[in-house]
Amino acid sequence: MGLVHTPRVIAAVARGYWRHRMGRPLPTDGSSSTLSGFGPLHPHVYHARANMFDVDYLGHMNNAAYLTHAELARWEWVASNGMLSSMIKHKIAFFVAGSTIRYRREIRPVYRKFEVQSHVAGLDDKYMWIYQTFRYPIEGKNRIRAQYLLQGVAIQGRNILNPRDYFVNMVGLEPSFVDELSVTKSPSMEDMIHRYQDLDQTFRVAASEDDERSALDNNNSD
Repeated sequence: MGLVHTPRVIAAVARGYWRHRMGRPLPTDGSSSTLSGFGPLHPHVYHARANMFDVDYLGHMNNAAYLTHAELARWEWVASNGMLSSMIKHKIAFFVAGSTIRYRREIRPVYRKFEVQSHVAGLDDKYMWIYQTFRYPIEGKNRIRAQYLLQGVAIQGRNILNPRDYFVNMVGLEPSFVDELSVTKSPSMEDMIHRYQDLDQTFRVAASEDDERSALDNNNSD
């Protein structure tokens, strides 16, 4: 898998750095509201095609390929807005703590153009929430085809960073703008995050119950 995935990540990062070079550095004067990917009105837009590595025998994009392109979109995004440079400088890694995806309409046929729009949907003391949507880049036909919600953490060493502190102190964003990110203004997005948190808690309970059964089985086998 790495033989295919790694070159695609490198290409996404290269495109992001090129967009960053052709654009402007991260602003610190309050103009961050127009920064790509930091709000629903200014999402980062990643362009791609459903190629031979993405499609299944039915000719449409395989469900696992959506996750791959969502990741590639995030690599391009953090390279284009300067976040990747700050991550390298401060030795910070970004980890996906959890995610959920909804498939609404298929992307087909082979080599069909599509785009992924990404933005930070909210922050709390531990997690940052990223919302990504798949669409066709055609006016009038760009309705959402898939929705992806990601719960991520920024880690330095073994410590999980407060997202607000990371964006302000290490990325260099305006504090008042980051505070706005912490408040999800869309009722549907807020509800989506809360429902995901409920689902995440249910997963945790199920995993704990499974651990208890496994421990009991091991004791009985002794």
